[in-house]
Amino acid sequence: MLAEYARLGAVPVLGYPISRRFQWRGRTTQVTQRGVLQWDESQGEVALVNIFDYLNENGWDGWLRERRLIPKQLPPSSAEAGLSWDDIVKIRMQLLDQDQQIKSYYLSTPNALALYGLPTSNAENFGPFVAMRFQRATLQRWQMDSDAARAGQITAVNAGELAKDLGVFPRAAVEPENAPERSRTPVSRGSSGGTRGVATWYGADFQGSLMRNGEPFDMYNPGIAASNSHPIGTRLRVSSLATGHSVIVTVADTGAFRYPIIVDLSWAAFRQIADPDAGVIEVTVEPLRDS
Repeated sequence: MLAEYARLGAVPVLGYPISRRFQWRGRTTQVTQRGVLQWDESQGEVALVNIFDYLNENGWDGWLRERRLIPKQLPPSSAEAGLSWDDIVKIRMQLLDQDQQIKSYYLSTPNALALYGLPTSNAENFGPFVAMRFQRATLQRWQMDSDAARAGQITAVNAGELAKDLGVFPRAAVEPENAPERSRTPVSRGSSGGTRGVATWYGADFQGSLMRNGEPFDMYNPGIAASNSHPIGTRLRVSSLATGHSVIVTVADTGAFRYPIIVDLSWAAFRQIADPDAGVIEVTVEPLRDS
């Protein structure tokens, strides 16, 4: 699941994991902020659930439009009856012509069909943004600056968070889970124990945003990271299990992630120990003593 999460784009595309692995509708499932991943035994890979189709089938469309400004799904078209998959794709893609910026964003996204699915609604103007719904996502083109985005920016609704909030998944699967006890094996001088887990990175989408320490985030600063298990100001040695390379960072922020992700490095810090294209890597994190 971790390898497939990385293959599909990891944090920049899917956001952070927000559930543990669990069985749902007969398959191993894990929820991220922006999608729902399921293991497909027949294909030997992860596929994203058509979560907005699921919400439509279970009667949530009215609530989604009124409370979250998500367009209602169009009813099934008789024109698609008996057509091949390729012909259905051509018909659905014509919906994108209603908003050229959303269309351009969709067509320029690698694996857009796998990540978002087919368009399932008209483009609807809600004022602050124009929204279009897909099988697995809803895209918003912002028409004015807001706390969420700048005018002209395209954002994706956090579909996984939305489904979790609606109680779609078993409560036990999405409850917070503590990280394991710190390793009791000897560690290098100047440290006080280590934890094994996963490291990710964050970058341009957060550039300039205020961190929990009150300073603006700088993705090019190799000395900062976010952590939910160490206090702000703690110095950490983060070591890649694959390469043995290490970087020392100071906790300056927290994030919307949960174990097994134990640290979210700046782009520059991640680059010190691995290729950022990897997205996620296994690491050991050791808090350093002051002396």
